[in-house]
Formats: sequence, structure tokens, C-alpha cells
Amino acid sequence: MSHSYLVELKVRVRETIKVNEEWKSLVEVLPILPQVEMAQLLSQELEKENDWSKKGTIHSKKDGNWSMDYDEESMLLSIVFDEEKTFEKEEVRHVNVYNPGYDNDDRYTEIERKKIRTKMSQNHVDMTDYKKETEQKLSDETEPKLNEIDDLFQTLVEKVQIKALKSKAKNIGEIESITEDQSSGEIKIVINI
Repeated sequence: MSHSYLVELKVRVRETIKVNEEWKSLVEVLPILPQVEMAQLLSQELEKENDWSKKGTIHSKKDGNWSMDYDEESMLLSIVFDEEKTFEKEEVRHVNVYNPGYDNDDRYTEIERKKIRTKMSQNHVDMTDYKKETEQKLSDETEPKLNEIDDLFQTLVEKVQIKALKSKAKNIGEIESITEDQSSGEIKIVINI
């Protein structure tokens, strides 16, 4: 008499794809006032910008997969692109096995396992495609995003330097007039000493 056993073969694949890129830059301002004061002025200007939050000395902004942190003490700007996706797939197959332990039954079970692995390999193709798409997305977004952030900080630095010049001029004497030429970026301060 022979017996039949139902064997369940289960294969589970779980893999996480992560694309991460980071840039760091020191924000440079002219030393019109002591660095601490220049950093405070820049911090005050950044607080006026939308979507930036402050915790301690760190100003942060999250924009989709992009995050920016500016440390007012070190004047260091960090920009990070971060995307992560987990792929999970489970394949279950039921196999009737007669007289378990015999070579023929083990070979049959192994054939079924190979069929499952072949089917699961499609999940790996999906993960590879996703990683390529995400890397292309990063490549496409990098230059415009970095230019946008650079323009923002360039504008903020110019505002800070003008404020610092005005503050320094007040310390020297009475300001008679201030003329700013936005097109050339020049500022003319006339002081009575």
C-alpha cells in the first residue's frame, strides 16, 4: 500500500532597493560682521522662507524625495535625495508526493522548487527596472534642484550682506542715504561721521 502526502513549497523573497545621494556645501558670506552675527542674519532670512522648519540650530526642508538641512553654527548645507522601495513576493505551490524519501519524489519536489524560482525571478527584473528608473529620476532632477537651492541661498546671502553693511554703517556714523542697484548688485551708503 502506498501513501500520498501533500507537500507545500513556499518561497518568499523580500528585497529593499534604496537610492541615496548626498551633497554638502559650505555657505560662504563676506565677513562684514563677525561670523556668528553673519550666521544669525542668514538664519533670520531663512526663517522667512516657506516650508523651512527650525530645530535648535538646524533649519530643514523636505520636498518629495529631497531633504535639505542648514546648520547655522557651521554654515553647512546638506542636500539629500533618498528613495526606498521594498519588493516582497511569496509563491506557494502544493505537490503530491508518494512514498516520501524516495529519490523520484525528491527530484519531483526539486523540479517544483525550480519552477517557483523561475517565476520569482520576474520579481528581480521588476526591482532592477525600478532601480534604473529611480536612478534616472535622480539624474533628471539633480541639476534643476541643486540650481534652485543655490539660487535661494545666493539670494539670502546677498540680503544678509546688505543688512550687515547697513548695520556696520550705523556703527560708523549717521546714514545719510542708501542707494541699491539691483541689476548690478551694488549698494552705496553715504555716512556722516
